[in-house]
Amino acid sequence: TSSTSNGNLLTNGAASGSNTNLAAAGTNNGASSNPAPTGPQGIILHGKDGGRTLQFSALSYTDAQRAQEALNTYAFPGRRNLGYLFAFESRRAEVVASGGNTAPQNPPPPAAAAASSEGGGVGAAAAAGGAGRGNPIATAAQPTRRRFVPLEEFERQGLFHSRGGHIVPSLGDTAMTHSSPWAPILNANANYGLCSTYPSVLVGPRSIVGDTTLNPTSVSDATGSSSMNNPNSMHSTTSSHTSASPSMGDNNIGLLRRCAAFRSENRFPTLTWGNPHDGGSIWRSSQPKVGLQGNRSMEDERYLAAIGEEAKRANLAADARMEGGVGGGSAGGGKKKRAPIEFLRMLCGRNNEGDLVGDGSGASCMLKIMDMRPKSAAMGNRTQGYGYENTNNYRGTTINFYGIGNIHAVRDAYQKVNALCLNPNTSDLQWMQLVENTNWPSMIRLILSASWQTAFHVHYNRFPVLVHCSHGWDRTSQVPALAQLFLDPHYRTREGFSTLVEKDFLSFGHPFHTRCGHGEGKNEQGGGDEGQLSPIFLQFLDCVFQIVNQFPDYFEFNTKYLLLLSEHIYSCRFGTLLCDSEREREVVAGIRQRTYCMWEYLDSIPELANPTFDKDANERAGVLLMPLPMLLRNVTLWIDRYGMYGAKATVPCVPPSLRHMYPPMYAVQCPMEQALVLHTTRNGVEGALQRAMEDVEMWKGTAMAALEEVKQLKKAQAEKKDEEEKQ
Repeated sequence: TSSTSNGNLLTNGAASGSNTNLAAAGTNNGASSNPAPTGPQGIILHGKDGGRTLQFSALSYTDAQRAQEALNTYAFPGRRNLGYLFAFESRRAEVVASGGNTAPQNPPPPAAAAASSEGGGVGAAAAAGGAGRGNPIATAAQPTRRRFVPLEEFERQGLFHSRGGHIVPSLGDTAMTHSSPWAPILNANANYGLCSTYPSVLVGPRSIVGDTTLNPTSVSDATGSSSMNNPNSMHSTTSSHTSASPSMGDNNIGLLRRCAAFRSENRFPTLTWGNPHDGGSIWRSSQPKVGLQGNRSMEDERYLAAIGEEAKRANLAADARMEGGVGGGSAGGGKKKRAPIEFLRMLCGRNNEGDLVGDGSGASCMLKIMDMRPKSAAMGNRTQGYGYENTNNYRGTTINFYGIGNIHAVRDAYQKVNALCLNPNTSDLQWMQLVENTNWPSMIRLILSASWQTAFHVHYNRFPVLVHCSHGWDRTSQVPALAQLFLDPHYRTREGFSTLVEKDFLSFGHPFHTRCGHGEGKNEQGGGDEGQLSPIFLQFLDCVFQIVNQFPDYFEFNTKYLLLLSEHIYSCRFGTLLCDSEREREVVAGIRQRTYCMWEYLDSIPELANPTFDKDANERAGVLLMPLPMLLRNVTLWIDRYGMYGAKATVPCVPPSLRHMYPPMYAVQCPMEQALVLHTTRNGVEGALQRAMEDVEMWKGTAMAALEEVKQLKKAQAEKKDEEEKQ
């Protein structure tokens, strides 16, 4: 069970459509057109996590075929039968006891599973309950806690707070206050009708979506807090939005629909993080439908113009409040003016300096558009009816391209770096050159650079930044999330990091099922190639590793936390990273009611926390914006992850003779499992000294034993010589 769930195994990349072909592919020397061979047979399992393989032997062809069919049933149930994954099976007893609908106790034969998987037309989440099993979330099982509750998180950021103003003597020294530039969108996507891959609660410019009044009941219902233990919490959330619509207004739904229609997959610009003191904020969307004809949308142009104007008014209010000129306020709300140009240039290190530093006035730009694609790819998408914004039509905007590769380039680089680490014949003398040739480190630097520049624009230039790529759920999830790690110390805690992942990846529609192929074979998504499979989230964790590895004291979690998290991307042990959108998880599959939570498991392991982390000091430190050259030049291969199953020793490890003496500092202990040794590349000075002293003691003991042996030999030779002389 553990190997099936943790490996999410591929049987020679075969699909689960034909049992005969599967048996031939999975057993040695087997062929569907030949008689069944006799003698011992073998099964080779190819894992999705780092290219590892597992080999099993069986006494006969029949045994091998039966084992392979059982593996295929549970490892590859297909999109319509995800309820057979270990994540659902592990909590089956609790769900059954609560009266919920689950998969039958006995799974269907592989042929039936294959037939149902070919039905098509049903999303991965709808499949989690199985075909014909009723409402998949009709259960009283205790739901796991949501880490991202929209209104609670946006309130924590201070998005909707009134901004304190300056004193007006003519009004009797009255303190002027300014309303927040942003407002929640509670109704437009309450039923996921505006955009099915967005969360139900969004944020937009106040001048467009209106001044929504939040009463305590509506806030509680919209956040889902009051129905945390309600098995139908998402349904109650939806109904609360609908019933509150008369008092909350319609959020200008007509304009939002036309704006969404002009964007790929209806993913119109919406806010994911904002500074509570000024207009600096991060927005995300997908590419516009410009096409070769240069199509325009007046609603989309008006929407982006409103974002820029609201941010500019917030910046002017902050300047007045801090008694500085335009551009003289700091994002932290203090009374410091904009940092000196020389300091900002030092931070940039001549990387895109003209765009980042500028003259500091911000007069010519109100909104930065950051397109994560290479410009050639963005222009090529115009032939398919998409493209990028023409700044001549979008007043007060500038656009830059950041050259990050698409999912196919990511998959290709990932396969190369895995092959390099697994190959026993890799040249050690040319190791660094070979690693760079895979293009994986270059991609990591591009993503980190774009994220750093996003944070720079938000913090120092106080711009609203719109980030998008093609569909707005891969690169557009990576870059804003990393930028928020730089900007917000809360996301550098374990609780905050889980909230960040749930917000920018899970709720904003990163397609985990499509990218990871949970429950699907290698060839099930696109004929002979790997279709839409790509390690996007693993690449994001690699980028987080680079920051944590360089600045460990700023994070409550350590690199072992990221390593264990990366292993559960493909494990299907938890339901946290299943399905493609919030709607699929909450409304269709009932993930929180029917599976265990990965974050609770990670939080239960104390060895994953940084013992030197000071939360108060981290809050005081605030923004983490190191010089960009320092960040990029210290990017290294995450050898703990990619060398995990390598043929050569590439990481420090404990000598077997010492393992019984002490648990190594880099061993993760879990009460329910055996110790899992995770070799880390960054060990503390105390740990290094301890291992050095133990090595000294070991070699001292070896040397003393050798000296004693020599002493005994000399004594024996002397006695022998004395006997010879006596004779």
